[in-house]
Amino acid sequence: MSSEDEVKVRVDALRKTYFDAKHHCFAYRIGHAQERTRAFDDGEPAHSAGHPILGQIVAHGLTDTLVVVVRYFGGILLGVGRLMQAYRTAAQDALDKAPAVQTVEKTTCVLQFVYAATGAVNRVLRTYAAETSDYRNDSVCSVTVKIRTGLADAMLKELGALRDVRVTLPEKTV
Repeated sequence: MSSEDEVKVRVDALRKTYFDAKHHCFAYRIGHAQERTRAFDDGEPAHSAGHPILGQIVAHGLTDTLVVVVRYFGGILLGVGRLMQAYRTAAQDALDKAPAVQTVEKTTCVLQFVYAATGAVNRVLRTYAAETSDYRNDSVCSVTVKIRTGLADAMLKELGALRDVRVTLPEKTV
């Protein structure tokens, strides 16, 4: 899960699949710095569904995660406390059973340099285990580089110290 648009698409697909369900409650947390979070109760009493789901996402230490709990039975028989417990338990069970995928935040930049600097540029890139793509060896060479965000500043400082190397900066990716 990497965007609110993707959340909307997935929730809408579940609403179509389970069209006869009373509630499609969900929560999400997007971004390595948890820039975007939302909890949605979908008609349940305020904070009784989305917040317990979000609490489980946080408790599991997850980001870029969407959890949707689809509930068929409506009514007030459970009471708010047991309703919250039901959503919390459903989210916890789902997250305990789902495989987690660990991602690393990376910074992407483009390097341009004269052919004579190729050896020096490649040494720096190997030192930092940078991923390269779109390598062009012409009179002015270029390469797209992805590097762990935590290492980017040090690598870019070394590249900046080289003659005839220009760095176009950055875009964070996963």
